[in-house]
Amino acid sequence: MFRRRRVPSIGSLAELSKNERFANRVHLGVREFRAEGPDVVAELFGLTLLGEDWRSIDGGVAYSVLLKLLTEDMAYNQRRLSDAQANALASEFLGHFGADARFYTNGTWEIVPDYVSKGTGAGHSWIPATSATFDGGVLAVDDERCGVLWIEDED
Repeated sequence: MFRRRRVPSIGSLAELSKNERFANRVHLGVREFRAEGPDVVAELFGLTLLGEDWRSIDGGVAYSVLLKLLTEDMAYNQRRLSDAQANALASEFLGHFGADARFYTNGTWEIVPDYVSKGTGAGHSWIPATSATFDGGVLAVDDERCGVLWIEDED
């Protein structure tokens, strides 16, 4: 599904997060460390431990979550990055993890909210993993490494 790299390198993502202020804060990293679960990864990368509130997702959903969060901000749904940029960055991050990888998120970022599809006031739901007004992303764990691509936004 995603091309796996031998050496964790987050070049494009790291450059973007340093040079272009596209979010309030970005938690980004891949480490050679076999984490036992999402709370261990969260602690390594400075996120709140959510325990049973982590949502376990597959690689396809992880990709969709990242696309959503990389293309639109969480506060106003304003364009953040182009579809092509978001695709490249999501693929780059997920490409660090093998077929055995497990992925976690804190909300329903990939789902089209009811206010768009049905005209109601219901939007995305999430459990905060930071002190920011909005935050979301993906934690990843496989047999060799763990990582995070997490975005914080303020309104």
